[in-house]
Amino acid sequence: MKIYSPSVFRIIAGFFCLTLYFSNHAVGQRQLSNPASSPEAKALYCYIQSMSGKKILSGQMWSGWGFDELAYIQTNTGKSPAIMGYDFIQQSANNTQVTLATNWWKKGGIPTMMWHMGAPGHGEGYESSKMSANINNCLDKNTPEGKIFWADLAQKADLLQKLRDANIPILWRPFHELSGNWFWWSKEGGAQFKKLWIAMYNYYVNERKLNNLIWVFCYSGDPNVSFFPGNQYVDIAGGDTYAGTNDPQLGLYNKVKSNIAGNVMPICLHECGIIPDPNKALSTGAMFSWWMIWHTSFLQNMDKAYLKSSFNHDVILTLDELPNIMTACGGSNNPTPAVQLNSPTNNSNVCLGTPVTVSATATISNGTVSKVDFYDGATLLNSDNLAPYSYAWTNPSTGIHTVRAVATSALNVASAESSSSITVNPPTPIEPFMQVNGGTWTGQVSATLCAGGNLAIGPHPTVTAGWSWTGPGNFTATTREISFPAITVAKAGTYVVSYKDVNGCTSSSNVSVAVNPSPVVTITSPANNATLASSTMNITANVVGTGIANVQFYNGATLIGSDANAPFSFLWDSKINGTYNLSVKASNANCADTATVKVNVSMVTGLEEIESGSAIACFPNPFNHSFTIKAPGKFDYVIYDLTGNEASKGSAENTITIGENLSPGIYSVKILNASKSNLIKISKF
Repeated sequence: MKIYSPSVFRIIAGFFCLTLYFSNHAVGQRQLSNPASSPEAKALYCYIQSMSGKKILSGQMWSGWGFDELAYIQTNTGKSPAIMGYDFIQQSANNTQVTLATNWWKKGGIPTMMWHMGAPGHGEGYESSKMSANINNCLDKNTPEGKIFWADLAQKADLLQKLRDANIPILWRPFHELSGNWFWWSKEGGAQFKKLWIAMYNYYVNERKLNNLIWVFCYSGDPNVSFFPGNQYVDIAGGDTYAGTNDPQLGLYNKVKSNIAGNVMPICLHECGIIPDPNKALSTGAMFSWWMIWHTSFLQNMDKAYLKSSFNHDVILTLDELPNIMTACGGSNNPTPAVQLNSPTNNSNVCLGTPVTVSATATISNGTVSKVDFYDGATLLNSDNLAPYSYAWTNPSTGIHTVRAVATSALNVASAESSSSITVNPPTPIEPFMQVNGGTWTGQVSATLCAGGNLAIGPHPTVTAGWSWTGPGNFTATTREISFPAITVAKAGTYVVSYKDVNGCTSSSNVSVAVNPSPVVTITSPANNATLASSTMNITANVVGTGIANVQFYNGATLIGSDANAPFSFLWDSKINGTYNLSVKASNANCADTATVKVNVSMVTGLEEIESGSAIACFPNPFNHSFTIKAPGKFDYVIYDLTGNEASKGSAENTITIGENLSPGIYSVKILNASKSNLIKISKF
């Protein structure tokens, strides 16, 4: 008879804890690692998974040493364990193990088989299993150790085949306590052990077709992930502990769960001393799929009252509570699941690059849905073994797709498919076009211009609606074409244009605009529209800007000089009277600016002085070959160049013609006579 909590409060509290556990620790249905597993193995695995997180199967290891563990439990609890464990430890008793496992299955129980495999070359039995053997040699069929190892595997395969042929599934526990260092199979570390496990798995599954085996991966009390060969070789993961208390072993449970099995396979306590407290298992969530008490003294030394209360606890399953394993998940009736594809809806449209949520609802009348497979046509996208069944399809290609969903039961019965059609549309590509300073529209993604220039950007396609822009300085626009007359440096940067087409698909493109600062030139002398009495003038300019490489001076379109250093100036002689358009151009590495003034040169020439009849004069001025000095009476003259040095001097009376030996340039002529001294500027060209 079951033992229940004496108060309604405890019942409610226990139900709350169980509900909390289910919400966080439910194990989804998965297929056995061996796709060709027998119906009995599939049914047993389905049942164990269906109980995971809800109930704990009780188990007991058999010894055969004269102590009847099963009778002891029945006497002290009134119950029998759901699982009985057997061991291929002695050749003489191995056939007995097969018989015991067969009889237990026929009673409605669940058999598990382990193997204390002796180190090859060291005989059989427990002590031999603690010896050492080289795993590489064991796997090599040509070495002495290898010959023994493979012969042992074949002999145990023959025994397991008897169980297979009798349609008896086995929780197969080879190489138990595998992460410890006391058995030969663990002493060389995880990498070597994995070779051993995979070799046995491939031999038993692929060669010997032992499809009745459910592979149980049995850690010691300290699970080490380096030993784990992968989910494709394991069906159930577990650890063992021989704790001196009834601690629920949450730490061991969580380590196996997080490091090895995750949330995809059942977790067992494959060996223990004292049974973990069922109430604490519920409250902490340490809900092992089963536990198995080790034989003889470990069972005998347990408090009998605690043993009885544990076997009669509501969460612990015993032999009398096991269902018909073959029908527990709908096995013998082979019900067919049904599936309904919920998303995407039929004939829907999506844009390329947009994730598509594929979801379905699966049901079954009697049994368990193991998984839902999602397909793109004939291509498998994903298998989901947990409801709600869904898949985030992140990269569907352009075109029409048929999305299919197929549900599979725990006994590998597939549903009819549910499907829908979707069309994946590519976004309309954007091609940027730009017009710089009023030039030709050109397909380009970047432009560089000087401050003050004009820029227009007009991407294709040439449709009006659907456009949006962002850019520097919180720039936004919703027109296709944008323009920047007299652009400033602040407008430089990256402009992002987006276009949403008629299918609702958005494309975008970046346009890079670089605006270089321009220098600013101001002519400070001569003033605009000035009238100059001399042909010689000092042109000066103020330039604002950085990186000024050179300042050039022009008369109209003719370069007349340059200056590389501030303050910028150039002394120029027009030589003759006239109106002149003087320009100063300043440049940096990228941009330039020009300022212009108009001046009028109006000099009093020597010819005009002669006409007056009384003045001291030099003519012609400017001159090409020679010039004449006119002065009343006797006079002295000195000609100076621009540096102040004497170029020529002499004396004359009334007139003298000189200058043939002077070089082209500007000179000052000092004339002294009895009445006064005069200084006249002349120019030779």
